[in-house]
Amino acid sequence: KESDSYFRHQMKNPNSCIAKAVKAGKQAHHVLETGDVKNEMDEAVITCFNDNILCDIDKVIGREETVVHPVGYNGKFDLMASFRDEFTIIDYKKSNKKRTPSTLKQYFQQLMAYRFAHNFLYPSHYITQVAIVNIYGTDVDDIKSNVTILTPTQMEDYESQFLLRVSSGKCVGY
Repeated sequence: KESDSYFRHQMKNPNSCIAKAVKAGKQAHHVLETGDVKNEMDEAVITCFNDNILCDIDKVIGREETVVHPVGYNGKFDLMASFRDEFTIIDYKKSNKKRTPSTLKQYFQQLMAYRFAHNFLYPSHYITQVAIVNIYGTDVDDIKSNVTILTPTQMEDYESQFLLRVSSGKCVGY
């Protein structure tokens, strides 16, 4: 695809906006996974998460766990936890600007794939909710967060879309 070629080209230039955004996202992800703070931005990201998200987590069940489903796909989720009293798979997204549900749509099928595989493998820890945690901002003084949680109806819709994708052979991993 032309967009894939453009993206690959931009990633080769470490000064491009896309390369910088991907690098910042990976670093924020690393900080949220490990707590390994290396600079002021890392500190702002982890503080924002701890102040605004961690308070809603009762119990962490897994981090960076791989799930595999026998229909032929696999993936690794960021966090599984009891979040606001429900078993939840959580995906982290770092961005410069606040992400809205409409700008997160591309990730919802991915979350449903993780949920579907997890519930198949571990029915005793049935996942009832999926959420995207968006940490956003470009300056250490304006880092904020928001959480997008899919409703049960939305989860059904995105799971159906995902299963159609699997049945067409277009999905092997996330």
